[in-house]
Amino acid sequence: MVRRGDYVYIRNAHPRLPQICGLDASTGETLRVLERTAATEETLLHNGVLYLMTNDKPNKYPETTRFGGNDWRGQKKWIRAVDPETGGHLWDHETPVAPLSFAVTNRGVFFHDGKQIWCLGRLHRAADRSRQDLYT
Repeated sequence: MVRRGDYVYIRNAHPRLPQICGLDASTGETLRVLERTAATEETLLHNGVLYLMTNDKPNKYPETTRFGGNDWRGQKKWIRAVDPETGGHLWDHETPVAPLSFAVTNRGVFFHDGKQIWCLGRLHRAADRSRQDLYT
């Protein structure tokens, strides 16, 4: 869950509508449903942009995946940048993302792919799919 102004963005737990929803922070009323956000595993907000790590196939690994029992095997995820005002997708990038490694700063979008740490520019565009290898 993240908050931006009068909105709170949460993943809807309803099985038929699992997308990220924008709720009125004071009433809880659903004001916006963001498309292509089903099976969102992590949600970050930075400088007015929602950054999501989503999975096209929910429950790819067991719900029991926790510290000490991690069953992650390098499955690919989608890192998506979304304009929360319009719901429009700014960009997306498919890559393996290790659990709990997803972060956003002014320098970029960071994640670990199971082998090394990568950085995508926050303004990552479809025409520029390069990743910067930070540490190998």
